[in-house]
Amino acid sequence: MRTLCLAVVMLLAASSHVLGGEAEESEDLIKMGVKMRRAGDHAGALDAFLRAYYLQRSGRALGQIGLARQSLHAWKGSADALEGALRTSDDWVSKNRKYLEDALAIVKSHVGWLLVTGPEGSDLYVDGKWAGRLPLREIGMDEGEHTARFEKAGMKSWSTTVKITGGKTTEVTGLLEAYSPGAATSVVVAGAGGGPAVDVARPAAGPTKQASGLLPLLGAGLVGSGLSVVVVGAVVWIQQERGAYGDFDSGATGPLLVAGGVVGALAGGVLVYVTRDRPVTVGLNAYGPTLGGRF
Repeated sequence: MRTLCLAVVMLLAASSHVLGGEAEESEDLIKMGVKMRRAGDHAGALDAFLRAYYLQRSGRALGQIGLARQSLHAWKGSADALEGALRTSDDWVSKNRKYLEDALAIVKSHVGWLLVTGPEGSDLYVDGKWAGRLPLREIGMDEGEHTARFEKAGMKSWSTTVKITGGKTTEVTGLLEAYSPGAATSVVVAGAGGGPAVDVARPAAGPTKQASGLLPLLGAGLVGSGLSVVVVGAVVWIQQERGAYGDFDSGATGPLLVAGGVVGALAGGVLVYVTRDRPVTVGLNAYGPTLGGRF
């Protein structure tokens, strides 16, 4: 029993020593932060105050956090910290209550509210950070322009720029739409909070059904006709060279037919290639030109 009591006493003494050490370190960090604020290093001061509050959650540390954030124009965070400090019974807070209340009034004049509506279950992102899932209550925000983005599974995301005015509520409704074939994958337009309209980004439009069916057929026809003309021209040319026409001079009929057929076949081949969404095959066998495919 004596051993147990001794262990408890030693544990309490050790805890008291640790707590006392943390309190002293927190106090040193607060003093350092105050010096930094006086020197104009508000960001460094805020870091020191935050570390001090982590070690000892005192009203003084919280109040200093609020004042540092005020200097950095982080209005909503400043208001939260000052309100938290004023709810404590810290001696430093009681001594500086009027100063803290005046600072809080100034800070609140720079804080506005965002009220959002939209499909239930939608996720709201403000300036890229998740802010909650609808339905939501009003959200306190620093005055100025912010980006609100709505997302929900199975629906196109929607975003808008909202302008928050201190002391006022800005309302915005997320205009989400269900996905549909050929529709936009994302929409960024002006909503209730204002902001420029941006064109809807849609996938590139392909050839129409009529064009995709007729153009390959026309190209294949040109190829087939060109090959046929080539064959006829070659026969005429050979017969010319053999003198099969006697005294009749056919001139350059054979070579012209061959050349015209080649040009027509090439033109048809190009047309088939550029509209190749349907497989078309052309060729030449022992019976003459061939045309195959799905039309």
